[in-house]
Amino acid sequence: MISYLLTQSRSQVGLAYISCIVGVIIGCLTAGPLGDWAVLQITRRNKGIWESEHRQWLNLILALVVPFSLLLWGLGAQYRIHWFGLVFAMGLTGVAVAMGAHLSISYCIDTYKDFGADVVVSTIVIRNTMGFAMGYAVTPWVTNMGYQNAFITGAIAGMVQVLLCLVFIKWGRQIRKSSAARYHAEVARAERFAIAH
Repeated sequence: MISYLLTQSRSQVGLAYISCIVGVIIGCLTAGPLGDWAVLQITRRNKGIWESEHRQWLNLILALVVPFSLLLWGLGAQYRIHWFGLVFAMGLTGVAVAMGAHLSISYCIDTYKDFGADVVVSTIVIRNTMGFAMGYAVTPWVTNMGYQNAFITGAIAGMVQVLLCLVFIKWGRQIRKSSAARYHAEVARAERFAIAH
């Protein structure tokens, strides 16, 4: 893949990143309007009772997209598949990043509404820190393990991380109930110090 990219013009390499933009748009639409529709359907099946954990079911889409995109990229680069496969993998990664950020922020805001601004800032800081760290980690990781093994490891780690949504689907309501008193105390403290949003 690297040798192929080196033979291409800068504009051709740059055009490959259009797939990321398309992927992010698809991810936003999937987690946004389609996600809201799915949550309404789940709420109807739950006798009209809405719970913030309903949105977590959309993470099961990511449980497929994340490992597939990483395996397609890693194995594709290792075995030199057609360039379209790699560009498609980049687009799927865009879908995963957009959906993952949207679903995480939405779940936190649905659960702890009064700390919405704090949730957004915290999520962005974590995401940007991870992006910065990955910029330094991926090259030595791939150099030491090779494309195939590095991206297989990444696919497994990503799938396990996304499947943690099952914990919240199963026990999210109990976690919310057990943290309700602490949450209300924190809201009262924020209002007392005039730092509530």
